[in-house]
Order: sequence, then C-alpha cells, then structure tokens
Amino acid sequence: MRSFYSVFFLSLFCFAVSCFSPPSDKAMLSDTYLNKQLKDYKSVLLVFTGTAVDRTILENLGLELTKKLKKKNIVVTTEYFSDENSKTTNHLLRVINKKQADAVMVFTPLNGAKVKEYYGGIQGLETRQAKTSQRYDVRLYDEDEKPVWGARLNIHITIDSKRPYSKIADKILLHMYENAILKK
Repeated sequence: MRSFYSVFFLSLFCFAVSCFSPPSDKAMLSDTYLNKQLKDYKSVLLVFTGTAVDRTILENLGLELTKKLKKKNIVVTTEYFSDENSKTTNHLLRVINKKQADAVMVFTPLNGAKVKEYYGGIQGLETRQAKTSQRYDVRLYDEDEKPVWGARLNIHITIDSKRPYSKIADKILLHMYENAILKK
C-alpha cells in the first residue's frame, strides 16, 4: 500500500512539473519559391522588418547568419526597417542596382510576435524564460522584383538563449544549398 502512495505522488509530481515547464525550442522552414539556376553571390544584404520583439529575434538570427556566410567568403550587411512598404522595396532595388549587394534577403513577420513568460523551479532556484512564437516570410532577391528563393520560417523559441538562432541559421543555409543559392 505504501508503494502505491509513493507511485501516486511521484506521478502527480511529474505531471505538475510537465504542466508548468515551457515548451521546447522549435523551428521549421519550408520553401515557398524554389530556385533552379546556380547562383554565386559575393555579397548579401539582410533586411529585417517588424516590431521591437521581431527586431530582437532577427538581429540575433542575423548575427548567426553573418558568421556562417562569412565562412563562405560572402560579405554580409544588415539593415532594419520598422515595417515593409513600397519605400523599403524601392530602396532595396536601388541597393542592388548600385551593386552594393549581389542579393537581398528580406525577413518579414507574418503575425504579431507573442511573448509568454514561464516561471519555474523550486524555492531559491526560480527561473524565468521568455518564449515567443512567430512566423516569417523569407525572400531572396537579386536583380529582379521577383524572388529568387523564398521560404516560410515558423519558430517557437526562448528569446534570451543564443542556441536556437544558430540552429535556425543552419536550416536556412541548408535550404540555400538545396536550392543552388550557395556552393558547397
């Protein structure tokens, strides 16, 4: 009988811990425009748009993408716009036409970022995690107004942690290899 109570309370404890623990970090990337022609870019401009929460997420992602693209001898610059509109598009096309960048990769939020805070731990060891769920439209342009490559990025991550951004950057680069945008 004693073991029954022990098992019951242990399972109740495990259930309570699992209910209050935040969901794990996830990122999914699916192609929306496929590229068939081999590209060889020497410079890329990363453009981020959205709210302050989006800016935090995308700047961290931009740092990781910059590190990984520099290893491939690609010069990377970044710009941030608070929203995407016709001025942004016109500015990007002028940058390309002036040969300041071979390509422009634009990250546009598809919904408002939702931030949830999770509290957990035991007395004296409390923790707080800020998690967000967001969807982004990712498009790569070169000399034309039509995207060369596009993808949909769905993320659910801890904002403060640097680890998920490296994994997301790896996924983006993998899709760029698969679509002949980067050489192996």
